[in-house]
Amino acid sequence: MTTTRGRVTTGIRIPSALNRELAEVADYLGITKNALISQACREYVDMQQEKRRQKGGRQGSEKQR
Repeated sequence: MTTTRGRVTTGIRIPSALNRELAEVADYLGITKNALISQACREYVDMQQEKRRQKGGRQGSEKQR
């Protein structure tokens, strides 16, 4: 489902301990847990894309054939 801001609602299953840790970190940073998870995912994807560029590999979400 896409919202008015171009975002998608999704759900993930995570261990209870990780959920508590995420909530604590988000609280410390003064952001929501959702914002923290979105930021972490964005940083991870950016890092992986940069690694691919450095290796001269595939870019974007193209599939290998």
